[in-house]
Amino acid sequence: MNDKKLSMLFEWIRPIGFFIILFIGYSLGKDAVSQFHIIGPFVVMLISGTVAFENLIMPLIVGQAGAEKLGYTPDRAFEIQSGLANFATAVTALLVFILDWGRFADATIVTVMLLFFRSRLLITLQQPSSEGIRVMSI
Repeated sequence: MNDKKLSMLFEWIRPIGFFIILFIGYSLGKDAVSQFHIIGPFVVMLISGTVAFENLIMPLIVGQAGAEKLGYTPDRAFEIQSGLANFATAVTALLVFILDWGRFADATIVTVMLLFFRSRLLITLQQPSSEGIRVMSI
């Protein structure tokens, strides 16, 4: 599978997975709290997990030249830090679901993911490249 197809695969996994999670959550949940207990952590695992894979593993698979074509910088310190943070968020969401820590933990892990992506967006927008604003996956 070439670099572009692999990158495109991840762009389609997220929305398709999101709608599958919504369907399962609304089907299995009996009330709003139980639906959110399914939907919240699984959406976090899907989004943060795929982003962690893209940041940590993808450049190793496609190589440095391919990684630069996909928008990854040659200095990967920020990408590695972001990937590890997303991995930790996905693992925490898994623990929240498996150990049933409650609705406040569900809401907290979703809020943490959203705040992390918001801060990453603001950091990315403050670092313009020579061709304009860098386009990166979240």
